[in-house]
Amino acid sequence: MTSKQLRTRFGERLRSLREKRRLSQSDLARATGFQPAAIAHFEAGRRTPTIYNLRRLCMALITTSDWLIDLP
Repeated sequence: MTSKQLRTRFGERLRSLREKRRLSQSDLARATGFQPAAIAHFEAGRRTPTIYNLRRLCMALITTSDWLIDLP
């Protein structure tokens, strides 16, 4: 898989879980301390979170990094 495909897949999973948790991008941004635009960039695959930011997303969404980055 290319890095663009990985970013796209991550964004899809992030959006899917955020919607499953019934959170808006603004809600998730508040829970993580990010700007809403950062959430939009992650979901669109335009930006990749650092490990520290990935952890913040996982904690807010109550999931594992393995699931979010689609590891088997």
